[in-house]
Amino acid sequence: MKKNEITVRTLEVIEAEADAKVNELNAEQELSKRITMESEVDGLVKEYNELSLLTAYAAAKAEELPIIALAKVCTYVTISKKKTATTDLVEGVAKRVETFSIQKKDSALNILKFIKWLEERNFKMPEGWRANMSAVKADVIDQWQAFDKAGEKYTFKIGQLKRLLQAMVNDMGFIPGEKGNNALIVKGAHAKTVLKYSNRKTGVLSGETMTLKIWDELLMTVLHSVATGGAFENTYGGSAVFKEETAEAPAEESETEEAQAE
Repeated sequence: MKKNEITVRTLEVIEAEADAKVNELNAEQELSKRITMESEVDGLVKEYNELSLLTAYAAAKAEELPIIALAKVCTYVTISKKKTATTDLVEGVAKRVETFSIQKKDSALNILKFIKWLEERNFKMPEGWRANMSAVKADVIDQWQAFDKAGEKYTFKIGQLKRLLQAMVNDMGFIPGEKGNNALIVKGAHAKTVLKYSNRKTGVLSGETMTLKIWDELLMTVLHSVATGGAFENTYGGSAVFKEETAEAPAEESETEEAQAE
C-alpha cells in the first residue's frame, strides 16, 4: 500500500482480512498470541456483520417502499468464526488441536428493527401502525384461546384475521390498485399460515403462542410472500396411513422324514 493510501472497508476487504487472520491463528503455537488473534478475528466478524446489515438497510431505504423492499430480500449474509477440535498423536502423546475457519450463512432480517432504524432517520410511518400490528397478534392469541376453551365447537375466523393483516400490510407499503385498494394483497393463505405457525412446544406439557421470535418470523414470512407473490409450502411428513406391521408368514414346512422315507 502506498503512503497515505486509505483502504476502503468493504465486505470483501473485511472477509479477506478475517480469512488471513484465521490462517495466521491456525499457524500460531503460542497461547497468548492465539488468544489475541482470536479476539481480532471476533472483531472482524462483528465488523463484517454490522456492515452487511447496514448495507441491506441502506439499499432498502433507497427504494420507494423501504419495508417492502427489505421484505423481498428477506436475508443478509453474515460470517462467523467456527472452531474445530481434533486430537492428534504427537510423539505418542495425545494432543488436542483447535483450528478455526470463517463460515458464511444467510441470516434473517428483522422488519421491526428496520422500522426502528428508519424512524431514527426521520422516516415517517403511518399513524396507528403499531396499533394495527398489535391487533394482528392479539387476534391470533384470542382465537387460539377461544379454541382451547371451546375445542371442536370453535371455528377459526380466517376472514377476520385476513382483514387485520391487510391493514397492517397497508402500513408497511401501499401500491394503489385499479380500484384504489392496495395492490399488495393479503390472502386467506397468509392468515392460515400465521395461525398455523404461531405456536411452539416448550416442554412435555407446555407451549407458547406468538412469542416475539415467532412473531418476527411470521411478520417477515407474510410480508415476503405478499411482496414477491411466493407461496408458503408445507410438508406433511409422508403418508398419513400407518399400516400395522405384521410378522412374516412362516414358510411351509417340508415333508416329514417319515413321508420322505416312504
